[in-house]
Amino acid sequence: MYVEVALFENDGFENLYKKDSLEFSKGLTNFLVDTFFDPIHYYNGQKTAGTYLGHFKAGFSSPYVNYLTGYKYAKLPSHTNVSWTTVDQEWEAGYAQVGGFSQFSLGQALQNIGDNITINAVLGPNRSADRAGNQYGLYSYVTAQIGDHYLDFQYNGAYGNTYDTIFDSIYEADFIGGYKGLFGPITVKANALFNVWGSVKINDLYKTAYSPSSSDVSSAKEGLGFLHNFATNLQVSYTAESYGITLGYRARGTQASMMYVEEGADGHTNISDQLGALNTQRVWVDGYVKPIDILTLSLNPYAQMAFIKDDYASLASWQRPYVNKDTLEFYLKPSIDLDTEALLAGIPSNLSLYAKMKYVNTTEDQYSRGTSKSSFLLSEGGAKFTMKDITDIFKAVEVYYGYDNTNSNQLFNTLIGAVTLPQSFTVQAGAGLRTAHEGVTASDAPFGFFLGIVKKVEKVLYKPVAYAQFIYNMDPYKSFGDGQDNFNLDGYILDNGVGAYENYGAFRIGLRWDL
Repeated sequence: MYVEVALFENDGFENLYKKDSLEFSKGLTNFLVDTFFDPIHYYNGQKTAGTYLGHFKAGFSSPYVNYLTGYKYAKLPSHTNVSWTTVDQEWEAGYAQVGGFSQFSLGQALQNIGDNITINAVLGPNRSADRAGNQYGLYSYVTAQIGDHYLDFQYNGAYGNTYDTIFDSIYEADFIGGYKGLFGPITVKANALFNVWGSVKINDLYKTAYSPSSSDVSSAKEGLGFLHNFATNLQVSYTAESYGITLGYRARGTQASMMYVEEGADGHTNISDQLGALNTQRVWVDGYVKPIDILTLSLNPYAQMAFIKDDYASLASWQRPYVNKDTLEFYLKPSIDLDTEALLAGIPSNLSLYAKMKYVNTTEDQYSRGTSKSSFLLSEGGAKFTMKDITDIFKAVEVYYGYDNTNSNQLFNTLIGAVTLPQSFTVQAGAGLRTAHEGVTASDAPFGFFLGIVKKVEKVLYKPVAYAQFIYNMDPYKSFGDGQDNFNLDGYILDNGVGAYENYGAFRIGLRWDL
């Protein structure tokens, strides 16, 4: 196999000067800006789909500086700021066949200061602030590990759409801080976020609110108070030999958001999963106990309500998690983890089970399921069973059962699994059944199934993964570019929901390299 890449195919390069069309001063400004922000797109003549590839990512490492650049569907390098992923792995350099990014970071020789301090600094200018490759932006962060204490500060900016107006307005600025500290058996984690928003100029007389890309904030207004643009996450954990407990609190204002994290795009909910729904606050407890070595019992309750009640009505109805601003939601997730090795003649194995239950305190926000309503909901449950080192032929087995009641129309029961065989082969198979709630029309595709085969090619550079899949009325796999031979799960249910690939079928083959 081979890969052919064609870059910079131009009949003529007119980016610096063209008589009666482009002044040299403008061309020089464009050259300086785009060489820094999106070099491949610039040197390709700033054309749409001017290169013959799906995406491109390359770079170099040195003792003093590391450099990485990407183009089109290439993903930005992800970053985690303590409890939050602040640059997520789905954010693309520019899916609209343009765009790009550069990333500069400190080399290993500059990261260590003495025996107890490690620092890093990353600068990521890009043309991906709208994920479509049309808006200039920047992500940047500085981290420091000082003994048992870790600090992380990040700045993101969304700028103009053309090289000569890049800094005329700053439409969005994110300031994100994070801290993690160890104090013996106690771990403290803290994150805080503050947004500053600008307006979009339509003409000399009219401006409109800025709409951040891939966010549940539809339009962000200037001049709102601090709490509207603020989000936080605080956690304190205590761990002992046979038990542990975490106390947590999070809150999110009416237009707090994060650039370079997706919400809504491609079905992802990465912003609200981390910050919560708009204008909500939550307090939670995560606890576990090990009464015996082979058994772990966990209980994870939380309570959630509106954050700024006086401003609840300012949000659109689709942005509010509840109808009533005084609604409280109570949540409980019991789970069991059992080491079953002793029960299966010494074969390493494990069984995990969990359920998610919810309760709301107001009649207006009762959970609707067909014609029946209730304040109580068993929303989700599942089980996972794994075995390893079974025989020379059956290397490992992994089985998931999922009960998905998160959809108001359909229940979805799924059973999926994978068997690892010799020569790095894995066989995957499963089935799903949709059943309607009372008073709801049943699905015309109630039964789904799939079969997949995965092979890791050990003798080829970087060990690519070859896969073949047939899916019918359900799709258990991750999206292209996200490790599409792996199951896409939220807990033990399918992350893409009850309706994933309903009334569709597909046959896929692919070869995936992680370079």
